Amino acid sequence: MPSSSILRFGLTLISALVLLTGLVTAAIYLSRPQAQTVAEEIDTPVMATQIEFLAAAMQRSAAWIANHPQTLECFATAAPDVCQAQAANLHALNQDATVLFVTAGQNQLLPGFLPGDTRRLIVSAGRGGESASASFSLSISHPVKNAAGQRLGVVIVEQSMPQLQALFDTLPLPDAAAYAELQQKQGEGAVSVLMRRGNQAIKSRNAPNWIALDGTPWTIAVWRYEKPLIERLAPYFLGWLLASLLIAVMVMAFTLTIRNRVGDSLRMMVRFTNDLRQQRLRADYPVTLEEFSSPIETMLKIGKIMLGKQKEVSSQARLDHLSQVHNRRSFDEKQKELFASMKEGWSHSLLIMDI
Repeated sequence: MPSSSILRFGLTLISALVLLTGLVTAAIYLSRPQAQTVAEEIDTPVMATQIEFLAAAMQRSAAWIANHPQTLECFATAAPDVCQAQAANLHALNQDATVLFVTAGQNQLLPGFLPGDTRRLIVSAGRGGESASASFSLSISHPVKNAAGQRLGVVIVEQSMPQLQALFDTLPLPDAAAYAELQQKQGEGAVSVLMRRGNQAIKSRNAPNWIALDGTPWTIAVWRYEKPLIERLAPYFLGWLLASLLIAVMVMAFTLTIRNRVGDSLRMMVRFTNDLRQQRLRADYPVTLEEFSSPIETMLKIGKIMLGKQKEVSSQARLDHLSQVHNRRSFDEKQKELFASMKEGWSHSLLIMDI
């Protein structure tokens, strides 16, 4: 089995944690709330609600006027007194609105009905001084039919909307990098821009989102700056990079600490082995890891037992050696005494033989 190291295990752990962090970051990116379309973000703004409500009210008013008996009589007879009386009644009911009766075929105004601008000029001339109109107007038309279903003409109701600019200014754009226009259809696909807000440079970058204002010729067009993919991914990538760096630093610090403590404990065990070889043991061999405490204590006990037995054997061997030396010395002395006695006995024997 190939050898490994604590440092290699630490690097493997770093790689696994970095990969796991990348997967978590990718999951967070994929599970983030999807960007809504402009129409969904604006979600029927106040401007659209008020304008559509006004258009619906004007449509109902035009239908009511077109079906009124005096209106039908005016269209049927074209009598000036009848038409002027109806025009006066309608003007008294709503002085801010302009009502026009237009005949079918010739498209002429009936007596008593003047266009809105003409009426304002006449009123201004009667008061004296100068005047100008910069307000927007919304016109609603409704056909006039008799009991037989014959088309007699058209009722046109025109309502000035000076608050249109204020309503357009309250239009909530999705973000700062956006551009909006209030457009009006001119017929045959032609469109004119009535109002605009935001950064117009965004208009050339992508297609707009449309918000139709029902019952009116107006449409709200909103352009929003779409960030490139790399800009959307950059925060998540930087977060993953910082998290990976933090993980690497923490794991390496932990790994090196463990490595140093294991090294210290192993060096203490080597010192114990060396002391045991030299037949001397210290009172304690401190280690920094709890996992090495029990083995070193067991080894210390075994070492003390081994050292005690070794000392006992050495003492016994020393005693045996001393005993052997003592016996050797006793044997030499007895041998010398024997030789001396034999020598003396030999001398006595020769003396006896001489005698």
